[in-house]
Amino acid sequence: FIAAAEYLVAAGNPDVMLCPRGTTPALDGYRNHPDESITPLLKNRTWAPVVVDPSHSVGHSDYVLACALSAVAYGADGLCIESHVDPQRGIGDDPKQAITPEKMRELIKACRAAFPNRYRPG
Repeated sequence: FIAAAEYLVAAGNPDVMLCPRGTTPALDGYRNHPDESITPLLKNRTWAPVVVDPSHSVGHSDYVLACALSAVAYGADGLCIESHVDPQRGIGDDPKQAITPEKMRELIKACRAAFPNRYRPG
């Protein structure tokens, strides 16, 4: 993961970000167990911004907000969230992971409220 990012930078592309999407396949209802504690580690040990993908990590819209708030608290530089007006009809790899625009507005509001208290390296 980090070696791949370093390879891209060494090849001349400085515009690289790291995007954790869960650490291990999980047996607890998630697609890949979201371990947001990796975010501050990546921020402290690499040069790249960390953009977390709650939608793919948890694999179900019911858990996207909690994962997003966790990512913000751990200091993520950004979020990548799958959203669709009708998730069941959306084109994507799994309609269960997309949230509606209404839920996206709620998520953005909650994340903005949490942002001032986020982890900051150093």
